[in-house]
Formats: sequence, C-alpha cells, structure tokens
Amino acid sequence: MWFLRIGDDLHRILGITVLLYGLGLCRLARSGCQHLVKQLKRQLLLDETAKRARRDLQQLRIALQRARQSNTARCQLLAGASHDLRQPLQAQGFFLAALAGSPLDPQQRQLLVRARTAVKTTTDMLNTLLDLSRIELGALQPTLQVFALQPLLDKLEMELAPLANGKGLSYRTLDTELLSLSDPTLLELILRNLIGNAIRYTLRGGVLIACQRRHGYLQIEVVDTGVGIALQHQQEIFRDFHQLDHPTRNNHEGLGLGLAIVARLARLLGHPLTLASREGHGSTFRVHLPLVRPVRADGETVIVPNTSKTERESCVPAPF
Repeated sequence: MWFLRIGDDLHRILGITVLLYGLGLCRLARSGCQHLVKQLKRQLLLDETAKRARRDLQQLRIALQRARQSNTARCQLLAGASHDLRQPLQAQGFFLAALAGSPLDPQQRQLLVRARTAVKTTTDMLNTLLDLSRIELGALQPTLQVFALQPLLDKLEMELAPLANGKGLSYRTLDTELLSLSDPTLLELILRNLIGNAIRYTLRGGVLIACQRRHGYLQIEVVDTGVGIALQHQQEIFRDFHQLDHPTRNNHEGLGLGLAIVARLARLLGHPLTLASREGHGSTFRVHLPLVRPVRADGETVIVPNTSKTERESCVPAPF
C-alpha cells in the first residue's frame, strides 16, 4: 500500500504487482490448506474403513471357525447315527431273507418284495450319508497303488448289471488290460455312484463302461443313453442334495448326494472329472487317471508322467 500512496506510476505498478502476488500466495495457501484438510479427512476415512474391515474380518474368521466346528459336529453325529442305524437295518434284511424261504401266497410275496426294496433303499441312503460324513471329516485318505482295472470293473458289473437288466437296459463293460494308479476303494465308490446314476436316469438303451488311453491320461468312461443333462444344470448336479427334476426320477430313491460324493472323491484323488451331455441324448462321465505302463520284464512298474502341455490343456476338468 505504501507504493500506491507515493503517487509515482512505477511505484503504483510495482505495488499492484506485489498486491496481486500476495493475493495469489494467499489463494495458493488457502487451496493448499483445503487440500491438506481433504487429505486428512480421506486418511481418517481410510483408517476407519481399515479398522472396520479388520473388525469384520475377525468376525468372519470367528464365524468360519464356528461353522467348521458345527459342520464337524454335524458330520460326527451323522456318521455315528448312520453307523448305528445300519445294524438294525441289516438285521431286518436277514429276517426278510429268511422269510423269503417260507411258503407265501402271491400277495404276501409281493409285500415281501416291497419290504426288501424299502430296506435296501434306506440302507443305501445311510451308506451315502456315512460316505459323505467320512469325506467331510477327513476320515477317507487315499492310498494310491497300481492295480489292474478289469477285476474292479467285473465286480461292478456283477453287482449292478442285474439292476440295469431289471429295467430292460443293457449293461456292457469293454475288457481292458490297462493298469490304474489310484485308491481302489475310493475309485470303486466313484464308479459305483456314476454307474448307479446312469442306470437310474436311463429308460431305454443301456450303460457302457470303457477304458482308453487319451490325451495323456487313462480315461474311464461311463456312458448312458438316458435323459441327458441340460448345459445350465451341468454344474448344479454336483451340489449336495441336488436331484434332476425329471419324470424318470423316483422321489423315494436316493438323496441327491451321489454326484456330490463323486466330485469330492475326484478332488481328493486328484483325478480330473469331466462331463459331456445333451438333454435327451444321454451323458458321458469321464474320470481321468495317470497312465501306467504294463509291468516290464524286470518287475518294475513305470508311471507315465503327463508332461505334454497340449495333452494337459486338452483335458481341462469341469469346475465342479
């Protein structure tokens, strides 16, 4: 202001310049303060959000731990109950088998058949629940070994072919000399569930079980000519208690856990599981195992590693 009072033009210009510069500095300082305040508010908000996130994460961890404990307790209860209930059901089966050898009139014979069917269905359901609970509890741990597939396939055919034939379906197993690297008991459970489902949802035609070398894997196929599965349902069928909504399904047959067990066991064994199906045209389930060469003269069994990237990518497991 002193420059402006002097009266000289040069001093006035200089005074105005200094005044404008001062105003600019004030505005800049004000803007800087506002920016700093915003930064502080943002930092406080971030800190509060981080605290809330940590608190929520801790609550989620606690909830997850409680859920796991609850699930473990549920599975233990389920396993114990299923095991205990199997004993009286087995006794009922023995009594009914003894009764079948007695002289019965046609009506009594029909009632006996229905009773035996009901006992078998209940036993199968309990076995399914027991299998699922054992998987959830980690009681099933795979013991991998090399073994011939044909005896296992023959055993399954002996047990399951009568069920297919009873529905007027064909049951065929293609002979194989291939060796498998897997857990025989768990692999049998996988195939039994897949074949049982194939028979259950097939009205005409039949079921085929085949083994082949393909894409660097030993591939076991369960093929049926059944109702097929629409694309939008091909992931849902592997969920717990999921059953196809189709007229072929018997509401009193099964719990909808068979394929859920298959998916869990396949993951446990490290065997990719794939599905090819079209509604109304049947389904093909494939279980992919490591290739094993025949035993050589020196008695050594050689496992063929699947090292080809092309072969690995050609067998991408479905996201079950």
